[in-house]
Amino acid sequence: MTQEEDTQEFLAHYGVLGMKWGKTRATAGSRDIRLARANVVKAKRANDKKVDKLYTAAKKGRTAVNQTDVKRIKAEFLNNPDRVTAARMTRGEKAVAGIIATLATGGYGGGLVAAGGSTGVTSARSRTIERRQETGYYNK
Repeated sequence: MTQEEDTQEFLAHYGVLGMKWGKTRATAGSRDIRLARANVVKAKRANDKKVDKLYTAAKKGRTAVNQTDVKRIKAEFLNNPDRVTAARMTRGEKAVAGIIATLATGGYGGGLVAAGGSTGVTSARSRTIERRQETGYYNK
């Protein structure tokens, strides 16, 4: 057996179980995160105005509040793609979380673990929002 044949036997790749090909998460910088947060606040205000308008009309006796309209308005807000980005931490927030955690643990290196933990929590939260939007969880 030659060296070339030997390497061909060992260069088999079958992928990783559950791996999604071609799906990459876009990385958002601090500016993108701040803009997404501002957009989410604007969308929340607009959402609240729409719901208030429905309830105000109902109080004045014009119409009854249609709960399906309220659910639809809330689902529109929850499906806002900026919510995923807004849930992430900026670099500055990660640094501050690390400093505060270091001070809280007495400076024994636990701050790095705590900062990594807080980053993991925000990553998990943004992944949860993303997964629920993809599956239509908010439209139920």
